[in-house]
Amino acid sequence: MRKKSVEKRLAAAVEHACPPLDLSAYPPHRPAAPQRDRSRVRPPAWRFAVAGAALCLALTVAGGWGWQNLAVGAVLFLDVNPSVELSLNRSDRVVRAQALNQEAQALMADMDLRGTDAQVAVNALVGAMVQGGYLTGSGNTVLISVESDDPAAAERLRSMVTVSAGNQLSQSQVESAVVSQVCPIDPALDTLSQTYDTSQGKAALIQALIADNPSLTFDQLNALSLSQLSLLLSSKNVLPQGVQVTGPVSSEGYIGQEQAVIIALAHAGVDQAQTQEISCEMDLDDGLMIYEVEFLSGAYEYEYKLDAINGEVVEWEVEWKRSNQRD
Repeated sequence: MRKKSVEKRLAAAVEHACPPLDLSAYPPHRPAAPQRDRSRVRPPAWRFAVAGAALCLALTVAGGWGWQNLAVGAVLFLDVNPSVELSLNRSDRVVRAQALNQEAQALMADMDLRGTDAQVAVNALVGAMVQGGYLTGSGNTVLISVESDDPAAAERLRSMVTVSAGNQLSQSQVESAVVSQVCPIDPALDTLSQTYDTSQGKAALIQALIADNPSLTFDQLNALSLSQLSLLLSSKNVLPQGVQVTGPVSSEGYIGQEQAVIIALAHAGVDQAQTQEISCEMDLDDGLMIYEVEFLSGAYEYEYKLDAINGEVVEWEVEWKRSNQRD
């Protein structure tokens, strides 16, 4: 509902509750007789009328103040594994805090963030996530996403909250990465977030990966941590425009691209000096995090898929390239 429409309805409601004063119905005040007991004399009727008018005015002002403070100016999404949605007014104060999944419900069980500043709310949530063990080891990534119809305000809020979250993590002595973005207002992302109990910010990252590899499914990617999604996006170089990463995304628990290449070459029995066009990137294959290694050697092209955690060769293929053969 538009602001002008709301103001008209408020004005109509106030006018109905407090109609214009008609003082003609009240006789002029006359001095009391000397013998009258003044302790029992009621205040003149016009005083009640003025008091009523003052009350109506106060209600009108209060109603206008409340509308301004409850109007949502931006939505901020905070994701680690718990996913939280904060609706903010134009003063960056929390109008509503909503848990988007079960982990967030447990995290926010004793929290009342309404009326708090956005930075204070984010610091409280990040601190609770650290204490709850959600930001340790391989899962060290926080995703901050801002949605607003005012791009400049959204960028200002994104930058401010990102710095605040980074400072909170530093104080907690947690080495972490903060991924931040300004999300477009997209009904499709809203539908995905409601269907899969996730945030629109995480849904936007997942859509970027699916656009690069249509064989991936939303279910598979939504089950990954923010650190895993960030590693996939960086490895495949498909990080959406405008997404910023502050701090190192943890690759703890994975063998790494360099080791994956060494294992693939050893399995193929090929010396690295005899290879050309070596490439290695992380990917997801049937829910398994893998490294895809490809290289040329002589007249052959090699393709390997290795388990990203233990380095086991999951699949490999060698193809003879006729174009490399002499006539």
